[in-house]
Amino acid sequence: MIWNLLKEDYLKKIIVIAYLVNPILLFEQVSQAHIDVFLCRSLILLILSINFQYLFLSVMLIWVGILTKTIPIIWMPLMFFYLSSKKKYNTLILSFLASIAVICIVSFVCLGSLDAWSSLTNPGVSFRTNRSLHIFLITIFRNITNILPSFLSGEYAYRVYLLSKWISYMAYILYYAATLYGMYWGIRKKSDSEIHLILTIGWTSLLLFLFATPGNPSWYVTILIPIAFLVFPIKDSDVQRFVNTSLIFCLSSYTYYLFTLKGSSDFLLGVDGLIAFIPTTIYLILPKTSKELK
Repeated sequence: MIWNLLKEDYLKKIIVIAYLVNPILLFEQVSQAHIDVFLCRSLILLILSINFQYLFLSVMLIWVGILTKTIPIIWMPLMFFYLSSKKKYNTLILSFLASIAVICIVSFVCLGSLDAWSSLTNPGVSFRTNRSLHIFLITIFRNITNILPSFLSGEYAYRVYLLSKWISYMAYILYYAATLYGMYWGIRKKSDSEIHLILTIGWTSLLLFLFATPGNPSWYVTILIPIAFLVFPIKDSDVQRFVNTSLIFCLSSYTYYLFTLKGSSDFLLGVDGLIAFIPTTIYLILPKTSKELK
């Protein structure tokens, strides 16, 4: 699939081989057998269908992803806004009706209640905090409580953390709303609108992991790898920034296994989370280099 997506280029064989022998994917999806392998496959097929303008199929593939992991939920509005911006109204209506049909069928067959649907969000790990802005905030507030006066520590510090947490959620919602606005109005002027859509799917997922999802197990971020590999040959500053940021985040997330070889502790897991979050964020906010601007 990746071979078919990539254009004939001297990098084509290198990219395909690098993806096939990627140690992160081999470890998480083959050795550890996480179901993210199915999400990655549906994501590759999604990119393939977008590239060849099989847009109704793209919507259905997003549904396949949603029933595997919930993160593709944020891709669906992007797809609908893309269809609207390209004036594909017949496909939009058909996709909307098909989505309602999927919801009805799945509700009837296996997810017959709101609790059943909410189980897709994996509530059993909702308490975990790692590799995101939230672990950064928790680390700060855990340490400042030792130096603050007693009336400012404890419950007060926890409330400040909760406020910061909700601010990060709202900031992501505003970013996502602005992205949808740009998807509808800005993409009309782009000749490479398919690439823009694929890249937007990547950015919204990456920033969700970094700033609006409290806990990110190392296998979650593997969904960024197919996008990074497939857009890598494109000579565009935004593409290169996404590729580099994604790879930094994926690689730094694997310090988890180094820290847990001989057991784990809250301190080590906190350090692991910071190692994943801080370098990625620093690179993300740095000005573009002259090489990226070329």
